[in-house]
Amino acid sequence: MRMRLILNVTLSLVLVAALSGRVLAQAPQPKPEGIVSAGVLAGSNDGNQNRLNEYEIAKDGALGQFGAQLWGGNAAFKYDLLANYSGDSRDQKYGAYFAAFGGRLKASVAFDRFLHRLDHDPLDYMGAGIGNFVVRSTDHDPGTEYSTTNGLLTTDVSFAVNKNVEFFVGHKMVMRDGIHQGLTMSHCANCHVESFGRKLDQTTNTLAAGARVNAGRFTADYTYENRTFEENAPTPTNTYDNAVHPVSLLDIFLNRVQYDDGNGPLTFDLFPKFTKQTNTVRAAYALPGDGAVSGNFTHSSSNNDYSDFGSTFTGGHARVTIPLGKRAYLKGLFRKYEIETESVFVDVVEQTTPAGPGAGLTYAQLYPAMLPLDYITESAASRSPTEMALELAFKPGKRSSINLGYEYEEVTRESFHVEKTTTSLFKAAAYWRPDKTLSLRARYEQAMISDPFTNIHAAKPAALQLVPTPGGMPFGPLSLQYFEMYDSRMANLAAHPTDTLFLEGTATWSPSQMFTVSAHYRYRDQQNDELNYSTWGHDLHMPGVEVYVAPSPRFTMAAGWGYQKDTLDTVFSTLNFGG
Repeated sequence: MRMRLILNVTLSLVLVAALSGRVLAQAPQPKPEGIVSAGVLAGSNDGNQNRLNEYEIAKDGALGQFGAQLWGGNAAFKYDLLANYSGDSRDQKYGAYFAAFGGRLKASVAFDRFLHRLDHDPLDYMGAGIGNFVVRSTDHDPGTEYSTTNGLLTTDVSFAVNKNVEFFVGHKMVMRDGIHQGLTMSHCANCHVESFGRKLDQTTNTLAAGARVNAGRFTADYTYENRTFEENAPTPTNTYDNAVHPVSLLDIFLNRVQYDDGNGPLTFDLFPKFTKQTNTVRAAYALPGDGAVSGNFTHSSSNNDYSDFGSTFTGGHARVTIPLGKRAYLKGLFRKYEIETESVFVDVVEQTTPAGPGAGLTYAQLYPAMLPLDYITESAASRSPTEMALELAFKPGKRSSINLGYEYEEVTRESFHVEKTTTSLFKAAAYWRPDKTLSLRARYEQAMISDPFTNIHAAKPAALQLVPTPGGMPFGPLSLQYFEMYDSRMANLAAHPTDTLFLEGTATWSPSQMFTVSAHYRYRDQQNDELNYSTWGHDLHMPGVEVYVAPSPRFTMAAGWGYQKDTLDTVFSTLNFGG
């Protein structure tokens, strides 16, 4: 149960230098004006506040409230000052705005500090054993209410050289401190999930500068942005469990892991230092009538300074709107961008097992069929999408409209099994109001997708071992290794369709302001028939009716009925995982 009772009492004092509009008009220099407010906020809370008051202080008891605003100036100089304090240092706001030289120079600074409550997973659902496989958890910080205090400092300065050219510079600092839940896991003897309270002290700085040009119908701007992120709190460490056989507890599993308690404390939940530079150019031109053409080009590069790993983004888009008389227009969009992420070489730590049949051997030496262990990993984020869209809208009459559209998307990838995915989407929507009491709406969408994002060889392993391993030992001629099961999988799986159909219709009848009835029906059919061992399908039916009655301005009633039938057809495959 969640409950919050609030009593807020506020006294305000308005400081007005001029007593009337006539006096104001006669004053040669307007005097400062302002507002000061003070009050008390009293509250009582019960239950979990993470959802009810995720961003609020919501303390039990009373909190003093204070606010003030002061403004003034003349034709050459103006200012506006603001301050709010809620009685808790985690909730306060301040701001200042200045304009000088007749508004050609403008400057503002603002600071906002607020609370964000975070979830705490108790991990109490972990504790299962399946054969030799055991899952358990330890919460080293039970009952703690995690939260962060976030501060946002924003500064902006602009100077207009003339009515056509303006320069600007800005700085934004985001400060985040508090504690969140850090998770890590040990392997082999059992899957041991451990939870720790992780201290946070993060700072993100963004510096931007650029210029704007306004030459009548043509406008353009350029912005350079430099962003850095840094975590100042120490990275936590954990000593992991000893990697032994889960049943016999023999020390025969060390060559299956890259670390255990023998490596001592190891870091986890690490936030690397991050830098990013972005260059953006925008331009727009107003065509005669209500037409317009606009576009932009952006190039950015980001880097993980901890591991010296980065990515780049290069792309742009163009948009055009062309009026076709007074009742129609045509819109077009083209977007193209490319994301390139550096590859990473993974050097697998190969340890030797102290005991058992593999004593003194690494896992690759014991099972050479698994080689090679070291590999280069490519990022699935690397891709090159191309998007195009056309929309035609026209009004056959004063009470009707029709929209027709087509969208095309092509996504190419260099380092994934599915090299290219193409999507063609046809859209149509119509609105008709035959009279003042009845309105009808309809919408249609149909998409054809070629080679959607698919998990290749994700399921259906071959039956390589039909009898259990004697004694539960993971060695010997009858011992099946996990990599052999994974390598034998044959079926492709996907949660994305190759064909989609969506239909929606709505009818609303309102004979008077006191009565309205509305009915709707939505239908969606999605299918994927390009999988090699199965099909994937998703059907949705959603009819509904709503009624609104208002016998008087002070009394209203509303009722509705809705039905949803959602059917999903797919295949699931689970590997044996019994040790």
